[in-house]
Amino acid sequence: MLRRIYHRLQDFFGITPKQARATLALIFLMIVLSGFPYIFNRYLLPYLPIADDPVDTRRLDSIAQILEADAKAAEKYPSQESRHASSASIKGPIQHSPFNPNTIGVPEMESQGIPLFLARRIANYRAKGGQFKKKEDLLRIYDFPSDLFHQLAPYIRIPESTAPLPTTFRESKDSSSSRFRSARSPADRPFVPKKTLAPFDINRADTTELKSLKGIGSKLALRIVKYRDLLGGFHSKSQYAEVYGLDSLVLLELDQYAQPNSPVHLLAINKLSAQELSTHPYLRNKKLAQVIVNYRLQHGNYTNADDLKKISIMDEATLARLSPYLSFE
Repeated sequence: MLRRIYHRLQDFFGITPKQARATLALIFLMIVLSGFPYIFNRYLLPYLPIADDPVDTRRLDSIAQILEADAKAAEKYPSQESRHASSASIKGPIQHSPFNPNTIGVPEMESQGIPLFLARRIANYRAKGGQFKKKEDLLRIYDFPSDLFHQLAPYIRIPESTAPLPTTFRESKDSSSSRFRSARSPADRPFVPKKTLAPFDINRADTTELKSLKGIGSKLALRIVKYRDLLGGFHSKSQYAEVYGLDSLVLLELDQYAQPNSPVHLLAINKLSAQELSTHPYLRNKKLAQVIVNYRLQHGNYTNADDLKKISIMDEATLARLSPYLSFE
């Protein structure tokens, strides 16, 4: 029978014997797979042991814990509906009578018609230092019903604490306050003359003297001294603005009190090397310093500032700033 099916597959599809065998095997496999679920459910499944699913067990345990936590939270913090229900089902008759919310106890509050959870909340509020100074302060208690407040308002009694101070205490307080006022009276204060600053030589000043000016701290004072030493001293007040970080207030103070009286240190332009010249703030362009030295070596020493104009890369602004510091010896 299999041989007949084998030959019919060859004739019908026009395939080779090898392809016919593969097709026959594939058909057999498909028949087995299609019948496997039926065989498994009918003959194998009844004999397999059934184990509890650990995933489902953990899920059920977590759900049970959530429900238990919700039940505890509902017991500790009842919902608004349950609170109104509890207020409607207060045990014992309601007997309204005058009361002071600052002194009444929890059982007495219940007899006034206040639910137990609100009575405990009021007691906790008082235990933490809270005090009711007027009737409306009861509404500051969280979730206190307004209709209940209107029922209790005619019976709330809060005495006014307006007792006068003892005479001795009032007299001592008045005397101490008068002494305090007299101590702070401008007429009794000793006269302290305002400290006045005198002009000083900025080329000889140290950081302590600079810090006496408004707006100058330790950092700015040190920066001014460092820049002054690099320059060789200030020859003009306009140079103060070259110091980094000085605002208009500091510049005004320096212009008023700092005087460039001492002579500046001169640069021996005919003797210094290019590296030594480049340490000056106006010659930080090392290329310019090297050109100055090369020109001197080629054409001889400089005799005046006009000789530096012959250097092509020397601009007039740099030469004007540099001239007060040049020595042509």
